[in-house]
Amino acid sequence: GFAWAQNSQQLRAAVLSHGSVVLGTDWVAGMDRLTREYLARVSGPIRGGHCYTIIGYIPRFSYVDPGDGQVKTAEAYELINSWGASYGRKGRFYMLRSEVDDLVFGRGGEAAIVTDVEITPAPEPEPSPASPTSPVALALWIRALRTFIEMVRRRQRGR
Repeated sequence: GFAWAQNSQQLRAAVLSHGSVVLGTDWVAGMDRLTREYLARVSGPIRGGHCYTIIGYIPRFSYVDPGDGQVKTAEAYELINSWGASYGRKGRFYMLRSEVDDLVFGRGGEAAIVTDVEITPAPEPEPSPASPTSPVALALWIRALRTFIEMVRRRQRGR
């Protein structure tokens, strides 16, 4: 099953307790080009919609503000994108918590918390391959994404 995050506090709590939350939001032009810290910024016109997944929370993320060149620190999320290793750092990137909150709660996005997915891990091959993303984590992410897409479709039909 799933649950919708209703506010910023629920979203952060879900990331901390569940480890990941699937987002469906507008994708804006500023998110196409990441900063040197792999930070996606929410600016510019809407380019479409997209699903991606929060996989971590960073209470003190340091970045250079392009407006004034100063180093700043803010809460941020680590995310993974479905576009593969060519986007960000091996498919991973960061967004400021305030900007995620704006996309989800200010601009009509969605944040789905998968609550009861059961994955049976495959036996590990001998020797275990060195991989930053385990097959189990990938299977969970794919299942969560499919669940999220179905939730959005159901919700749209109900409107």
